[in-house]
Amino acid sequence: MSGNICKIALILGIALITYSCSVYKVPSTNYYLDKNGNSISQEAFDAKLISGDGDFALWKYAARDSSMVIRFSHPVYETYNINYRQFEESMTILTGNTYTAKTTFILHYTFKDDYCTNQAPNEWNSQRVGNSYRYISRHIKQLEKEYPQVKYSSHFENGIKLPELKEKQSEFIFKDQYDFLRKNIFRNPSLCGSYAIIKPNGEMLIRNGEYGLQGILEHLELSSWSQFFPENQEN
Repeated sequence: MSGNICKIALILGIALITYSCSVYKVPSTNYYLDKNGNSISQEAFDAKLISGDGDFALWKYAARDSSMVIRFSHPVYETYNINYRQFEESMTILTGNTYTAKTTFILHYTFKDDYCTNQAPNEWNSQRVGNSYRYISRHIKQLEKEYPQVKYSSHFENGIKLPELKEKQSEFIFKDQYDFLRKNIFRNPSLCGSYAIIKPNGEMLIRNGEYGLQGILEHLELSSWSQFFPENQEN
């Protein structure tokens, strides 16, 4: 699904998160802001999703008076060049896993206070983690077969309560214990999380907002990657 269809689906998603479930009621949105921080109507906000500011990621948050605000916050895509060696060493400390100088990382990050769904944002029970893991595991086999140098992991910001993980789940799911990723990689909180791809040459692509892992894998293709890093198409 792409283009306007994706944007229409996102509008529907925003509407759905105002409903309640049996254990938690998501606060209704009170204010809508454009990418310049100006207050606009819900109708204008929805229109911008389709035609105006669809290249900006969203963030929904509680204001000082407890009213709920949703805004166009920052670009959907961000590109950086980082020190890969330092990053690899930090990931080894964070996950306990061993990586090589040829590893390409794919990370997914879930932010604290993310009102993405109709579930309590900072409470992940066993069922919720299990659903996330099943989604991940469906793509891991394809990833390992087509991209043997790529390693995937899912990370949760401090302040999110996770249950005790099963052995298989703990191979891919981690707490951002030292806030390393939040401070250095995922600096812009995004509704429904963010992805990062980090290549051995230090190129890093951030994709903010709701997105499928299959779509992220497609960014590994040279034809897609070179749109973001045109000067180093051989990497």
